[in-house]
Amino acid sequence: NGSGFYRLLAAGLKRPKCDIQAIETILRGVEILGVLLQTLDDDTVRDVVTSTSTTPFRDLKPTDSQWRQLSDLRWLWYKALKPIGPLWKEALILALAAASNKGVISDAVDQFNEWVNFIENRLDLEDVVLEKEKLKPILNGSDVQRVLPGVSGNGFRRIMAAQEEWMVRNCMYSETIVDGRSSSHNDDARAEVIGYLAATFPEYATVVVER
Repeated sequence: NGSGFYRLLAAGLKRPKCDIQAIETILRGVEILGVLLQTLDDDTVRDVVTSTSTTPFRDLKPTDSQWRQLSDLRWLWYKALKPIGPLWKEALILALAAASNKGVISDAVDQFNEWVNFIENRLDLEDVVLEKEKLKPILNGSDVQRVLPGVSGNGFRRIMAAQEEWMVRNCMYSETIVDGRSSSHNDDARAEVIGYLAATFPEYATVVVER
């Protein structure tokens, strides 16, 4: 049933001129997703997307056979969808329509439904993209400075980016962390990310004194 596809396609194409910012976001999203879809045009990825498995990523463990591949796909899609935000479906529709085989819209409809189901139900990404507060850093700037006292400048930005990737790949976000309430999950998450960052950036473990 492509009716939902066509409704969203019409919405994406017929926004009023006063909504120029949304239009620009959609068009930028089309470019971003077009590149990503080309990168993911692979039989192995296709098998994962069309798999009959319905286990959400959050319910998998790192020891599960599909965890690594789904973790990689989750990070790739998160990076692509983050700058697009709530308009990601409109951008995805247009990107698929532009890339459809000889302009066959039915192909784009099928792919759209497959990708939306995969992104929302297997990768658990929609809430993270729409509710950006869910990815509030577990460690703030002061925390990072205490854990890695030698960090500064560009190194600090690298660490915060690494923390964001770790959180996305490990589904380490919750209302508990966002609200800042003390809980075992919050404490466990802090301990895990501290260990990860300390192991990943040992060069910042001590302060370098310039002479």
